[in-house]
Amino acid sequence: MRMKALMALLALWTAVAAAEISPQGIIVNPSPGKLSVKVWVDRDPAKRGDAVYRVGDPIQIYVSVTEEAYVYLFDVKADGEVQQFFPNSYDQQNRLRAGEVRRLPPPGAGYRFTVDGPAGRDTILAIAVKQPISARALGDLARGEISVRGLRALSEALSIAVRPLATTAWATDSVSFRVVDETPRSSLWVRSSPSGAQVFLDGVYRGRTPLDLRLAPGRYNLELRLEGYKTYQVVIRLTEGRTVRVNARLTPLLSELRVETSVRARVFLDGYELGWTQGGTLVKEVEPGRRWLVVLAPGYAPYVQRIDLEAGQSTVIWARLVPVRPGMDMGH
Repeated sequence: MRMKALMALLALWTAVAAAEISPQGIIVNPSPGKLSVKVWVDRDPAKRGDAVYRVGDPIQIYVSVTEEAYVYLFDVKADGEVQQFFPNSYDQQNRLRAGEVRRLPPPGAGYRFTVDGPAGRDTILAIAVKQPISARALGDLARGEISVRGLRALSEALSIAVRPLATTAWATDSVSFRVVDETPRSSLWVRSSPSGAQVFLDGVYRGRTPLDLRLAPGRYNLELRLEGYKTYQVVIRLTEGRTVRVNARLTPLLSELRVETSVRARVFLDGYELGWTQGGTLVKEVEPGRRWLVVLAPGYAPYVQRIDLEAGQSTVIWARLVPVRPGMDMGH
């Protein structure tokens, strides 16, 4: 299992040494009691806060409790992303005995935790409670997911979750470490005409053109999307230290015009002839917009209509041609 959030938890608790998490006054640690919890990482058993992990490094987390309790572990990344990673779908048994030291992942586990970006200071928060936390308060704990982001949202959720409990029935602890990203980088320079196109890399939205990105070397599927234009797709390969430039000229989406008549007739759009209806039908791809449609057939009055053609859409016009009686003014 790749635990994406396991290296950014520093951002959440820089002030946790005082046993509170809240710039907004929400206290997570209760008054001291018999129940306490301790969390640390393999490179900092003394919890000095000086551990350093590089992106891609494996990491092990240790947690212990003084009394039997249910333990939940949260990862808060340097950019504020929050992930509840224990219990998880591989390891749902989060009840610890008094004095037990639990290593995560445990020996022989079928998964591992790997440090991921972004670079910065991460914090891991442990909360121990004498009864399970409400899944409704924190999200779907069975799947290892929570629906909050950042310190404020997480502290509020925890506050709600433990509010019904006595202050001696829960406890928290945290540990922080520094994440270093030494991944080799390449530059991607994306422009489009017209500009303002959405940029997707491997299906993930990255911004709008013009856009400059620093990325790890590798192969990417680049996609540009702009309303009214065909999707631009290309496979790019980035090599370390090199810049790849993409300057895409987007192709406007055309509109399909279908004109149907009861007799063979000539079709004009904004004065330009499109052709004759063959078998009573003419189908053409044309520029979208508000246009003038004129249909002419010998012995019939001209059919004139203002039409709106939308990009990527099909418009069907039934041109009802009216026969001209002898002496009738046809408008020529």
